[in-house]
Amino acid sequence: MITLVIKQRIILAHIDGMSNRAIANVLHLSKDTVNKYVNEYNEKREELLHMHPDMDTSEIIQAFIEKPTYDSSNRIPSKATPELLEAVEKCLQLNRDKRLMGMQKQTMKKIDIHAYLKEQGFDVSYSTVKRVTQYLETKHQEAFIRQEYMPGEICEFDWGTVKLDIGNTGYQKYQMAVFTSAYGNFRYARLYLTQDTAAFQESHADFFAYSHGAFQTMVYDNMRVAVIYHDGNIIARHDRDFGVQQWRIDIYHYLRTLKRKPGALHQSTALLQSDTMVKNIYEKYYSKDTKTFLEVLDVIYEYGVSAVSEALCRLEKLSPFEMSADKVSLICAKKEESLKQTNIKTDRLSEKSKTTLSQYDRLRSIQNKAERKVV
Repeated sequence: MITLVIKQRIILAHIDGMSNRAIANVLHLSKDTVNKYVNEYNEKREELLHMHPDMDTSEIIQAFIEKPTYDSSNRIPSKATPELLEAVEKCLQLNRDKRLMGMQKQTMKKIDIHAYLKEQGFDVSYSTVKRVTQYLETKHQEAFIRQEYMPGEICEFDWGTVKLDIGNTGYQKYQMAVFTSAYGNFRYARLYLTQDTAAFQESHADFFAYSHGAFQTMVYDNMRVAVIYHDGNIIARHDRDFGVQQWRIDIYHYLRTLKRKPGALHQSTALLQSDTMVKNIYEKYYSKDTKTFLEVLDVIYEYGVSAVSEALCRLEKLSPFEMSADKVSLICAKKEESLKQTNIKTDRLSEKSKTTLSQYDRLRSIQNKAERKVV
């Protein structure tokens, strides 16, 4: 009989990227046994992540090898498909909008939401609707711990949505850029029709002009319309994803975390969504050496994936058993320096050619003047 310890060792080895055959050899088990528990784990993992998208890997392992210890009272029912969650969320958002307009009595109760979903063709029970509603409402609740601040130290920025009837034209939705000083709780707000980068920048310029200066620290909750720069260099950027319940993840934003937990890389969304060349580099050279691959990612971030791919091909011929990040970086640095020298020589040759042509033009001009005088 397989003990819980062995079961756990199988799953941990699987997460670290070992093949089922290798796990079987190391633990002196049959390959069929390893296949069985790995398949069960993957099925359980998908089920738990569907119900709890933010669940930690360690909790998934714990839930697999023994009875779950977490509170399941707020678990999403199995019939809670993405389409159902989206439909319920729309009803709840409609309720929030009505409350902002003072229409509390017109909000939908849970039984009204259930009736609406049935009309839309959802085969769902009232108890399921109650649990889904509770789950989504809980996600919107936040906990706050009071902090102490100094004057001028911190200001928080956030977007809000309000519905206003301006000039008796009917209620219209406006985007409100709000600044709140942490020390004095002072509020400054501007209204816009859309949340875009232009509105973001204009609201900041107006606020700083109004304040006759800037705070030491600005705190942001949502930076989707902002570009953050430091010393003229872009720190990070994300293209907007217009899909529903989709993730857009940049692996380079997680390098520090992955270096602490390299075993999380193999099945991570960050790796899955990486550039095809990056994934090929991982599969071809570092699938069994995650730590070195994470160091190579630093080199890719600095020199580009094409340069690193070319360096690896060269290194593979010179030293196929030693593909360290230091050697890759050295080859890339030499190639970059060589290109710089070539560009310098080209620039000098181009400049010399321009000087020669300029002198030729001057001589030709002088000759033309002399010929005109003779005539």
